[in-house]
Amino acid sequence: MFSKPKFVWDQSQELKGKNLLNLQKPAKDLRLVWQELIGYDATNTIFLTNRQASVIHQPYNVLSVSDYNPSTFESDHTLLMVIRYLENIQRQSNTANYMKQEPFREDTMWYIVTDVMMDRKQHRFTKLGVPWEDVQEQQLRGKQKNMANKAKKVQEAKKAQEAKKAQEAKKAQEAKKNQPKQQEATKKNPEGARRLPQVVTQKIQQLLTQPQGKLRHEHVRANGSEEMKRSESRASRDDELILKAQKRRREESVESVSRDQGKRSRAEQAIARVERERQHSRSTSLDSRSQSDRESVVSDREEQRRFALQQENQRRRDYDDKIRRREHYDEVRKDYDRERSFYDDSRRRGHDDEERRRGYDQEREAQKRREEKEHEAKRKREEEKDREAKRKREAEKEREARQRREEEKEREIQQRRKVEQERKEREAEKETTAEKKQAEKEKQETKVTSTELSNTTSKELQDIIDRFTASISAEIALLNAAFGNK
Repeated sequence: MFSKPKFVWDQSQELKGKNLLNLQKPAKDLRLVWQELIGYDATNTIFLTNRQASVIHQPYNVLSVSDYNPSTFESDHTLLMVIRYLENIQRQSNTANYMKQEPFREDTMWYIVTDVMMDRKQHRFTKLGVPWEDVQEQQLRGKQKNMANKAKKVQEAKKAQEAKKAQEAKKAQEAKKNQPKQQEATKKNPEGARRLPQVVTQKIQQLLTQPQGKLRHEHVRANGSEEMKRSESRASRDDELILKAQKRRREESVESVSRDQGKRSRAEQAIARVERERQHSRSTSLDSRSQSDRESVVSDREEQRRFALQQENQRRRDYDDKIRRREHYDEVRKDYDRERSFYDDSRRRGHDDEERRRGYDQEREAQKRREEKEHEAKRKREEEKDREAKRKREAEKEREARQRREEEKEREIQQRRKVEQERKEREAEKETTAEKKQAEKEKQETKVTSTELSNTTSKELQDIIDRFTASISAEIALLNAAFGNK
């Protein structure tokens, strides 16, 4: 149907264990698939698989079909559905688009049904498509072979009978040869002589009543009738019907021929009888009559003869019509019986198919329920795994956040310590600079005062000291005010 089909899937390469159960990875490496699919075109390529999972990233080109089972009719229906679906796809310009719009559903597409009437009309063909004439020839050859086998078995049975008779005759001759010895023994033992005939008769009866020896074929009897009956019972019903119909037609043909011969003989006898009467009447009574009387008598007899022939022909036609009607009615009855038997068989087969289909549907439903349970358990396991992973991720995030908060607090404390240390260092530097300035100022003032004191009086010196102490106290107050505010 499609050119260049290629096998790209090997079940032995499928994954096993957890990967196959979780279906986390493809059953076959996609690189191996794409290595096989050189020149792949999604518009006119189809992937047939018995798995529901997609093999490639083009899900619309995958046709999932269950495994073929030759012992069930569901697989045949599925195969017919797939063939019809592929025929529809073959007429499309874009395979993927059509399969996307009209996907293949194996469980719902039960439109392949058996037509009982059509099957009944096609009964002239066998399952392998052999014409009916060839089947008839095969049946005829089979019948001839069976008849030859029967004749052979009968001949073998006759030979066995002859061999048995020869053996019995040989035994009788041996008994005759042994008879003088027995007579001598009887002379010696008269009591044994009286018992000898009785013993001989008992042995003869035992030989007659005991079962026959095993022949070459144990199932063959002497006359072969049992085997013939057994073989006839093995023959099919159609062969028996055909044989009976042929036999009946031959008998009817023979009867019709004999009947026609009887009719012709009776008609000839009637004609001869009329002729004899006419001649006798002509020789006896017609001489004394007038010519007109003789003509009237002849015409009457001719009319009687013609009427007798007409009656005979009419009876013959009526009988033939009756035979034809009977044959027609027989054929109609046979056809009706055959149709009825076919109808009953089809109904029985349909009932069996319904039972089988119902059991198949129940099995599919049970399989679906099992798959749903497995899928639900698998989903629950996956959800539990997801929840566990989520809890782990949340705990990890919380731990990381707590660690970040602690690190931020540590950095903030270090930053505060650093700022405080820098402030203290600045204050210490300010104090040292102030002290240095104050010391320098004091040095300068001492220098000035020392120089001035040498030139001033005691009163001026006292004024200088007062101003100096006042300035120092003012600066100390300012410093205290500044440090106290901070």
